[in-house]
Amino acid sequence: MVSKQWSFALKERTREALESLSFATRAGKVCLKQMDGKFGYIDDDDALRGVYAIHAPGGDALDMFDSVSELLDAGWVLD
Repeated sequence: MVSKQWSFALKERTREALESLSFATRAGKVCLKQMDGKFGYIDDDDALRGVYAIHAPGGDALDMFDSVSELLDAGWVLD
């Protein structure tokens, strides 16, 4: 069975945006999605400091990553 994955282009766009700090925000949040249907966000202040703490839309913590690569490996990309 082949597992679903985001396109290489979307993963690279996510990497470039987070590493170069050139991401768009909605209400102070960098919005993300995961292949399994989860949605989340990183506070823009955290993203600017390289802190990749993903929260559920209600604010609960979902995941914490030390790098953009770890975030991508876990299936998160920009929404």
